[in-house]
Amino acid sequence: MSEARKIFPMDTFVAYLKGDGSANVAEMLGYLTQKDLDADSVPFAAALAKAWIYEQHPELTKMSKGQVVELGQSVSVAPMPVKAKTEVDEVFAKLADYKGQINAKAAKIDELTKALAAKDAEI
Repeated sequence: MSEARKIFPMDTFVAYLKGDGSANVAEMLGYLTQKDLDADSVPFAAALAKAWIYEQHPELTKMSKGQVVELGQSVSVAPMPVKAKTEVDEVFAKLADYKGQINAKAAKIDELTKALAAKDAEI
């Protein structure tokens, strides 16, 4: 994922900007954020990358799908710059921590549920 720029079909870019999801959109998001994304992280990557794109090109916020498509058949994108990537990394670190906490609590709930079932069986 260290290429300086990558070309994506304009349809993928338009689908992303207008909220349509696909495997190609996930690939583009992974490239922009330089992250290996799973289903849980794609919405966060989408929001962060979209904010960054709109900050760089505010005119895109006012364009319809048709107007964006008319810009060409493909779009060349670069990964987010270091400062934006640092912010993305911080968000993803928090998400990973939260996911770990949730998984640990789910395991504890499962353990307590089994212990309760065992106690109920004794009664």
